[in-house]
Amino acid sequence: MVRTLGSGLSTLIAIVAVICAIPSFWTHQRLIDSAGFRSMSQPLGHDRAVQDAVADELVAQITADNAGGAASALVVKPLVTAYTRGSDFPSDLSDVLGQQHDWLFDAPTAREQQQGTMQLDLTAMVNRAIASQGIGVTVRGPITVALSESRRSGLEAGRYHQIGQRIDQIAVVAAGVAVIAAFLALVIARRRGLVLCALGFGVVVAGGIAWLLGALLRNRAYAEVSGAADSARRIADRLIDRGVDDLHHTGLITGGVGVAMVAIGLLVSLTVDRRRTGR
Repeated sequence: MVRTLGSGLSTLIAIVAVICAIPSFWTHQRLIDSAGFRSMSQPLGHDRAVQDAVADELVAQITADNAGGAASALVVKPLVTAYTRGSDFPSDLSDVLGQQHDWLFDAPTAREQQQGTMQLDLTAMVNRAIASQGIGVTVRGPITVALSESRRSGLEAGRYHQIGQRIDQIAVVAAGVAVIAAFLALVIARRRGLVLCALGFGVVVAGGIAWLLGALLRNRAYAEVSGAADSARRIADRLIDRGVDDLHHTGLITGGVGVAMVAIGLLVSLTVDRRRTGR
């Protein structure tokens, strides 16, 4: 009786911990961690809509101080478009988006707090676009683009720093609790197959919740960047779509793992556990 109660309680704790761990670990690995975010965002460099949005912004910045703006744009646009279609662009875009990530998730400096609105430094990207076409010109810069028009845009420095730290803590604690509780449940259980089925069900639920979170957070994320400038908002929207798709993919994989655990648990229950109990 004591073993059954202990196994049941440990299983319940493990299920709750898994449900907390999966979304929080994804958030840590793909959003909060700088390297993980850059890895997730780099494929956007192959997205035609993102390429066009960046090309429009680069043309505007390159021709901004030129008196013959319209004529200059006609000359510059094909060159910039060729750059954004090139092999170097995805990595360059990932670096620029990394600036946005660091602004939101790193602890803000006194200068950033005083600056108020997020700005991206496009100097390196502009020079790469010029150099890629064999033009012997270097722009000293800095060329900065404000991503928001006011301090109340939802893009203030360090906006997600504290919540990011809390999510990291939740991910580590929840994962540790899930592993320990699941191990204890399996060790002390009389019918390990049923415990494995229950744990698998918990993993399936965790995957489903992760998938639903992606669907629920998409519109909220759109609202967060609604104050950004036009081209920046277009890029941010595609980045949000990319992140949600990645979370949905993680949820589906997690659900598949849970289904496999349930199937293995049923097999164990029908074979090993049945022989052990003599039934």
